[in-house]
Amino acid sequence: MQTDIRDLWKRQDLQPIRMSPEELRKKSRRLKNNVRVRTVCGFLAAAFVFVSFTTLAVQMPDWPRRFGASLTAVAAFYFIYQVLQGRSKNAPSDLGTSASVDFYRQEIERQRDFHQGWRFWTRAAALYPGYLLFCWGSAVAEPASAHAFAWIAVTAIVLGAVGIALNLAKARKYQRLIGEMDSTVANSDKRT
Repeated sequence: MQTDIRDLWKRQDLQPIRMSPEELRKKSRRLKNNVRVRTVCGFLAAAFVFVSFTTLAVQMPDWPRRFGASLTAVAAFYFIYQVLQGRSKNAPSDLGTSASVDFYRQEIERQRDFHQGWRFWTRAAALYPGYLLFCWGSAVAEPASAHAFAWIAVTAIVLGAVGIALNLAKARKYQRLIGEMDSTVANSDKRT
């Protein structure tokens, strides 16, 4: 039964999505605005983490917290670098339909790769070891507060897992959009 439904769904005739260059530019602008808001928020958060942990790295008296804070600051700087490196380009206003589709698709692919590719995993791998080392060093240096630092570390791990899941979900959303664009192009090619 379930296989029959899947086969029916796969065989259905999709109507190609026809959009004017202006509609594509609107979608591209909407994507760019959403990305800009996320970029600014991510940049500000990473800048705060960078300044805070750089300050802690200088002020901490023991090596585990100093090293953990330094690693966290470097990870925040790496995040800032990636955000600035991966900024989107502006779509030229004189693009035709084909070029607009290509530009929009490239932007979607770029966002998908930012949320799931090797850069994403290097960001995640860079951030957590330093922060967890900082928490461990703080728990060792201040045994009376060890329980609190343990909860902070556990919270960071849980939030990290949620952040990874949200990024991968965002990447899947972008991949679905790419798939829809591909099926639209394939169906319009069949009809011509």
